[in-house]
This record gives sequence, C-alpha cells and structure tokens, in this order.
Amino acid sequence: MKSTKTLDNKGFTLIEVLIAVFVLAIVVVPLLHSFVSSHRINGKSKQYMRATTLAQDEMEIFEREKIENLIDPTKYDYLDKNGDPIQPGSDGSYVFVREGIDNNSGSNVSKFDVVVTLDPERSTNTSRYYDTNTKELFYMNTIASSDSAVHVQAIRTASNLKGYDDTIYEYFAANKNTSGLGSTWGTDEFNRNLARRIKVKIYQENNGLNIATIVKVTYEYVLCKDNIMPPAYQTYTEESIIFNNSAQSVGEDGKLPELKSVYLFYAPRYKGYTAPCSYEWNLNGETNTYKTNEEWIVIDNEAELPVDIYIVRQDIFKDGSNTEIDPVPLNYQPRIEIHDGIDGEGHTIGHYFTNLNINQPPATPEGKVIGAQIDFSSLKNNANTSKTYSNSEAVDTIQPKPLNGAGSAQAQEKDRIYTMKVEVYTHGVDWKNDSSIAPIVKMTGSKLE
Repeated sequence: MKSTKTLDNKGFTLIEVLIAVFVLAIVVVPLLHSFVSSHRINGKSKQYMRATTLAQDEMEIFEREKIENLIDPTKYDYLDKNGDPIQPGSDGSYVFVREGIDNNSGSNVSKFDVVVTLDPERSTNTSRYYDTNTKELFYMNTIASSDSAVHVQAIRTASNLKGYDDTIYEYFAANKNTSGLGSTWGTDEFNRNLARRIKVKIYQENNGLNIATIVKVTYEYVLCKDNIMPPAYQTYTEESIIFNNSAQSVGEDGKLPELKSVYLFYAPRYKGYTAPCSYEWNLNGETNTYKTNEEWIVIDNEAELPVDIYIVRQDIFKDGSNTEIDPVPLNYQPRIEIHDGIDGEGHTIGHYFTNLNINQPPATPEGKVIGAQIDFSSLKNNANTSKTYSNSEAVDTIQPKPLNGAGSAQAQEKDRIYTMKVEVYTHGVDWKNDSSIAPIVKMTGSKLE
C-alpha cells in the first residue's frame, strides 16, 4: 500500500504578526527612550564637567593673581558686564567677565561665559571682613629670611599680657635699692621713669672666606632718678643678631646672599610719664643725653649698603583688650637718628621708610599720624667726609621719599580679603538681563590680597 506525506505550508496569520509587533514595540520603545535619555544626560554631564573644570581654573587664577594684574588688559582679557575695562564699584567690589570660552568643539552649546565677582564685604560692621578691609596697614613686601633682617618687638595685648619692655621693668624692680626711695618702686614707676634707645646696626665682617653682613638690634635703658638703683644696675642693655649671612651658601658668583631689607617693628612707649628728666650716660665711650618722654631710635648703616630700611610703629591695645587701640598722645614725637653714607647726588645710600610723619605735627586728635624728629648729622659722603644738613635738607636726601606712612605706599588703606563667587553660564543665554537664568556651575571662596 502506498502512503503519501502532505507538507504544511501554512504561514503566520495577520493577528500573530500584529501581536509580535505590539510586543516588540512594548520592549523596544522604552529602550530607545532610555538610549536617547542617556545620550542627553551624558551630554549634560560632559557640559557640567567642562563648566566645573572651567570654574575651578578661574578660581585658581584669581587666588594666585593680584587684582592689578587681573584688570591689566595686557595680561588678561577680562571685561565688565558692559564689555568695558574693569573698575571697582563704589563698595569696592569687582565683576570680571569672559564670554564665549570654547572647549575646541566648535559648537555654540559647548561655549561658556564666566562671571567672577569679588566683594570685600566692608559696607557694614556686621560683615565678617569689616575689621580687615579699608584699614591703613603697613604694606609688607615679600620677606625672605635669606635676604631680610626682621625684628618684631613683642607688644602687650589681652592674649599676651607681657610685652618686651615689661620684662625689663621687672628686672629693674627685682634689683632696686631696698633702702630709701627705691623700696617703694614697682614696675609702673620704672615704666614711667626709664629712658630707652633702640639701635639697629648694619655692618660687615671678614670671616676669612667671604665678607659677611650682620644686622644687630640693641635695646638700651637708663634710669633718670638717683638713689633708686645700685650703680651696677643703673643701666641695662640687651642685644640680638637678626641677620648673619655667613652660615648661608654662596651663589654661583661665589658670594654670600646680599641683604636687601631691614624691618624694625617697635612698640612705642608713651604711657604715664612723670616730668621728663635728662641723664648723661656714657656707654662704650659714647655720651648720650636721654629724656624719659622721648623715643630714641638709631639706624647705623655702617656698611653703607643700599638696603631698604623700615621703621614701623606698632599700635598697641588698651589694657585688657585685644580689639581697642590705645590712642597715641599728641606729644609723642620719637627722635630718629640716621648714620649712613651719601651717594654722588647727596642722597642716603640706604632707602628709608616709616609709618611716622617726619618733622610734621600730628594730624588728628586721635594721634593717627604721629610726628618724628629726624637727625642726619652723621651723614657722610663716600670720601668719609661728614656733611651737615638742615632738617628740611636732610629729609630731602632720602630716596625714595617722602619718609612717611601717609604719602608712602608702605602704609596704605586697601581691601585685603574678598568673598569670591564664580559663575559659569552657557554662552548665548541672556544671563545679563534675565536673573531667572541659573548658571550651570556656581562656586564660592575667598581671595586674599
């Protein structure tokens, strides 16, 4: 019997195809949507990362650069919001703008605008920077121990109850004459009756290999009252070496590092003087006349080096306070004596700066500008021939001049700390006129000048 086999050529029905398409759509459409969303998120993430990197770069620039460099068009291309050169606002704030910063993609979407705002926050005394900004402070150049000599006299504050001279007063009190008038004296009496001279000497010595430069600071004290101190304790001298380059390594030229600057930060003495008394004191063959109501500072540039010499009066705080400055009396007028050489143009070889006004009366009842008498009688030319100047002529010998804080860049009012805000926008959006447009990235920090 012969059998036959029938082949089944039956295909998918329309309904089956539609069901398959429907199922595929359910699966594929969300996947496509996720792909598109992922692409968009990745694009935004890359843009955010680029904007963040840009903001960090800008912040680093502002942290390391001075404002005068940032506003210099030859160094940076910042402008204000109107496209004009940058000027400070009435409150001391600055706004720096750079537009169309490209990340080399060539796309407008990938370009950014950067806005950096510096605010000194000095408008009210509730600001955290109020006590730091717009105050007249001594402008410190970079001080390097290899080429600068620095002496800072300790001052009495609420947190540092013993200043430099307090130790000296205690020394005299401990060694006073225990019989007669001296037995009743305490440290306050010695404070009022001691005369003091501060000497800064710049000299050189041959150490056998090189010529070493040395700077020495000496404090000399003498009591103007008789029968208070035993003769052995009538005077007191304390000295310290604040610079000696003999221990430093020589340079490629075989010479030791040169001294460039000398800084004397001293604490003035002006409290509670009794009637001033004079005292002739012979020390090491040198006779000096002291008065207890005078501040006597001597700068002896024996080596005749062309160094910058800074004489800086430190303000001191009221007793028991570390915020209130004790006003300097109007009759405080220190005597500054300068021993130096003079160059061919008649100017001192050393360059002198101070925050005291020279040969000028005090400017305000608060004593903010304090006068000083200056003596140039020891000036000599390169042939070691002494020259005598009148007061006005002597001051004119100084280069640079004037020798005072009010007219010198060595003491100035300026903002020294700012709040820094860095904002990065997509280039092309109208962030200047539409405050509702938020930056892609916003960072905050501080800038120190």
